[in-house]
Amino acid sequence: MVVGVTGSREIPSAEQVENLTAVLDFLFEPNTFQELHHGDCVGCDLVAVIKAEKIGYLVIAHPPIDGRYRAFYRGSDAFPPKEYLDRNKDIVDACDVLVAMPRTHKEELRSGTWSTVRYARKTDTPVVLVHGDGIIVED
Repeated sequence: MVVGVTGSREIPSAEQVENLTAVLDFLFEPNTFQELHHGDCVGCDLVAVIKAEKIGYLVIAHPPIDGRYRAFYRGSDAFPPKEYLDRNKDIVDACDVLVAMPRTHKEELRSGTWSTVRYARKTDTPVVLVHGDGIIVED
């Protein structure tokens, strides 16, 4: 199982972290090869990779070229840096399911997280939304 993660660069809420951890734990299959692909940014990405490593995932970074919001958390491996939208598509293309932690419940046009969710929908990649208030939606 390969899990992709995308989220706001803001620090996630306690409810979001708790339910993200529950989703990652649920998706984890012991005694199998498990990867979590992330965008290597501060905020939700960084929290997700720390939680995923504790569970037992191998963490693979897809860093952005623009280092302004980069977490510089390589994990097990990292791809070469790319533009935000390109690396977001790479994360979706690599994963079996995308876990998204958007800043808002309502879809936004100028949001990298929502753009990644839209691309996942377009490619029929399952999406699990973990909202800031803790609500989990399977898309």
